[in-house]
Amino acid sequence: MESIWQDLRLGIRWLVKGPGFTAVAVLTLALGIGANTAMFTLISAVLLRALPAQDAHRLVILSNPQSHGIGVGDGAGPRYLYAYHEFEELRDQNQAFSAMCAVDSHVRRLDVAIEGSAQNEQANVSLASGNYFKVLGIPPFLGRTFTAEVDKLPL
Repeated sequence: MESIWQDLRLGIRWLVKGPGFTAVAVLTLALGIGANTAMFTLISAVLLRALPAQDAHRLVILSNPQSHGIGVGDGAGPRYLYAYHEFEELRDQNQAFSAMCAVDSHVRRLDVAIEGSAQNEQANVSLASGNYFKVLGIPPFLGRTFTAEVDKLPL
């Protein structure tokens, strides 16, 4: 134990004698710790945390092996998502899933008017079927969600 204390005192003396080295060492440690924290936060948010949906482990994405859907890349080659009329047919003929909802794979950025504000805000929006929030089990933060009745409205 005595040798550990001697080594520690010697190390502190060297750090005090060389302020330039000390600054470089502290900055290197700070950058390394900050980079590791940022990477872990990103990996935790994307890979480790479950989706904020009820029974997230039971969710599946259906894709269309035929080319008349919408093509997207997922890193493992192209995947073809269903067109909305195909989703409606699958939903109506569904005997395997407890419920089905649809969401557009393309996210759009739109100006949204905020009540009581003179300026518009930018918002990311995506088309979704009326039962989207009900299927995912996500309650509204404020107000209410839309229902399956919006699927019947003309665009």
